[in-house]
Amino acid sequence: MGQQNRSDLTSHLDIVVDADAHLTEPFEELRMYMDDGVASMFDSSMNRFIDIFSHVTPSPHAGEPMSGNLTDESVSSGEVKLQNMEEWGIDRAITSGTFMLAINTINNPHIASGVMRAYNEWIQETFDHERIENLMIAAGQVPSEAAEEIERHADEFVGVSLPTPGLIPPLGHHFYDPIYEAAEDNDLPIVQHSATGGWNFTFPTQYNWSQTYAEAQALSHPFHLMWNVTTSLYWGLPERFPDLDLVYQEAGLGWVPYLMGRLDDHYLTHGEQMPHLKKLPSEYMRDNYYFTTQPLEHMDDPAYNAQWVDMVGPDSVMYSADFPHPSFDPPDELYKRLSAHFEEPDIKKIFGGNAKQVFLE
Repeated sequence: MGQQNRSDLTSHLDIVVDADAHLTEPFEELRMYMDDGVASMFDSSMNRFIDIFSHVTPSPHAGEPMSGNLTDESVSSGEVKLQNMEEWGIDRAITSGTFMLAINTINNPHIASGVMRAYNEWIQETFDHERIENLMIAAGQVPSEAAEEIERHADEFVGVSLPTPGLIPPLGHHFYDPIYEAAEDNDLPIVQHSATGGWNFTFPTQYNWSQTYAEAQALSHPFHLMWNVTTSLYWGLPERFPDLDLVYQEAGLGWVPYLMGRLDDHYLTHGEQMPHLKKLPSEYMRDNYYFTTQPLEHMDDPAYNAQWVDMVGPDSVMYSADFPHPSFDPPDELYKRLSAHFEEPDIKKIFGGNAKQVFLE
């Protein structure tokens, strides 16, 4: 168990859950689960990441996994993921795809649906272990087919990933209601992960004027999530589906308290434009929304990170590692920034209790 490899700092925690445990999807393996029509499109593509997924960046990718290039098999098996977990003292992992984060940039709905089904079959067979829990992917292009996929496999997954890149219209739109209804009926959270690829699809003007991968990545992750959180609230998603939890991954936490205050301010001054809401946006966020910690923003004083957690609310924060990406955060790094500012019950919620409640119970 990962607990045996924890440092003295975190050895006393009941459970450490990585709420954003990345894996690598080898295209050749996914292809074996595709029908002939979708597989033939993959076969005829010169660059599947661009030709199929419309996934491009302003300059060469600067964030390869620690163990190799994105196209290798660095984390393409449960055995490798378990090695990651053992090394860093992580007990349970909630998987996040890599290429699948761009599924909503696929222009052809038939291909998007085929890729969705192929990935969901592949991950269940490849990452089948009691300590690894999987998110199923939902293709936003075909909500009715995504809802059918949820109903068909609900017992096999712990959440529904609806990535933000290319998700047009954004999260709050009624277009996705079949997905939300199926997820809520099966007690599965909706999980939103951002990515730099797909920045060109969702925010084309900003992409065109981003000269480097670094500036695109710095902006794309929080921008994607801020847009989707805002529309989900102002367009009444928590009122339409009050039992639906939403989890937001890989943009850190600094943007969250800022957005809470700004959305509350505009609700108080323009509430007539949000007739669906019955309370402040920040109240919905504290009741139904969860935010993962990685990447920890660089601060001269680590106490600022703790202050952000306090403003978001420790009941709404989940530890995430993001391994094998080079910006990953080991448990000790987060613990050092929080331990002086929170009581033990809150620390335990952040490191595993909240994720256990949302994903595992």
